[in-house]
Amino acid sequence: MSEEEVLGKSFDISQKIIGLHNTINWTKPYLFYAATQNEVDISSAFHYLNYKATSFFPKTEGDDMSFYEVEYIEDLVKGRFGIYEPSSLSPKFMDTVGICFVPGIAFDKSGNRIGFGKGYYDRFLKDKPQITKIGICYDFQLLKKVQIPSDEFDIKMDMIVTEKEVIRL
Repeated sequence: MSEEEVLGKSFDISQKIIGLHNTINWTKPYLFYAATQNEVDISSAFHYLNYKATSFFPKTEGDDMSFYEVEYIEDLVKGRFGIYEPSSLSPKFMDTVGICFVPGIAFDKSGNRIGFGKGYYDRFLKDKPQITKIGICYDFQLLKKVQIPSDEFDIKMDMIVTEKEVIRL
């Protein structure tokens, strides 16, 4: 996709996320991610929602991932894998509830996800069933049938948001 397409579709997806907040009125912490390459950039949703609840971004630590509080996107620094992440000096997410926005390569309509193969999100979310998991992707990354194989270690999404639709699972 061109940079213009990425920006346009990312903005549309961010608007859908903001719309979800306005209709559901979540006040739980938000667990965002910093987009890399052509991933959906939900930073405009962050700018809006950061004033509604505490926001966190992931930082990889060895084979695990933790989330740290972020007030301003500008506070993120380039980290491991070249992905922007918070400093570990910020307060760490220690709660068991929240809204986690999860990027991926592909999702299917039953909530299965193909990530980047390291299992960071699956390990982070495995013992946190109270966290609402929202898969974020472009419409072309959403498979129309249940086609992604999964095993007991794979965490399913509760919702998927694309530029065209919101799927509640």
